[in-house]
Amino acid sequence: MTDLTQILKVTAARFGVLPEAMTRRGSLPKRLIRPRQVAIALAMRLARLPVRVIAAEFGGLSVSMVRLSARKVDAASETDPSLRAILMELLKKLEDPEAARARRRPGAPLGSRVPPGSLRPCMCCRLPFPSEGAHNRLCSRCRWKSEGYA
Repeated sequence: MTDLTQILKVTAARFGVLPEAMTRRGSLPKRLIRPRQVAIALAMRLARLPVRVIAAEFGGLSVSMVRLSARKVDAASETDPSLRAILMELLKKLEDPEAARARRRPGAPLGSRVPPGSLRPCMCCRLPFPSEGAHNRLCSRCRWKSEGYA
């Protein structure tokens, strides 16, 4: 499991901003909006925290604003290859090193190739997500859409 501090630090470094700038209260300058949205989307995917906790950590945003930010990044990543590349880069940096090592280890038994909690690409949107095991092939967003809730 990835913690919120690590997500903020890696995202801020990639976009060249301070982590504290993305979590402050109030409106942000335009140059900080996309980094904060990306950090929120990563937190929703990787941190496995309640949305209220994520909202509180990002300057007391409303829960609906956190969900909207995550949806915006997901939608934009489907059409913008540069944003998709940034997300892939950040997800690789945030991936658990043990899970990455287990996945790359040659000669490992088939069942242990992708241990629970490691990143695997969603079969629908192709974005990596923390998988619960071999049975878990869709990210929560795509699973939500396929069940007719979206």
